[in-house]
Amino acid sequence: LPPPQPMFAEISRDPITDEVKAFAIQQDGMNRISIGCDPTRFVGLRVTLTSNRWLGRGEPIVGARGLTYRFDDAPPHRMLWLFRDRSARIVLRRNVRTFVRWLATSQHLTFRTRDIEEHRLDIA
Repeated sequence: LPPPQPMFAEISRDPITDEVKAFAIQQDGMNRISIGCDPTRFVGLRVTLTSNRWLGRGEPIVGARGLTYRFDDAPPHRMLWLFRDRSARIVLRRNVRTFVRWLATSQHLTFRTRDIEEHRLDIA
């Protein structure tokens, strides 16, 4: 595998309220994973996967479903993510912490999901 590209940071500060938004982003072509905080939009950290393809929908009422991912050579994991259009985000805060810990020590991350037409989609 090629060496992983480093994550880059996007940091901004609101000129009126001084609230800071900060995101660490890993871009791979048109796909990206972002970890960050935006106190004007949500509480705590948020992990979001964004794809260049429309992702399959979650359950009709809540919009969430399991998403399989794998760090390096570790066994694959499945976690509840909230899907919307071309993105998915981790639902539970405790799962965000676990995911970020694994991400910080890994060299490679692969997601497996399905697109809107039910085709398998691997995002590495």
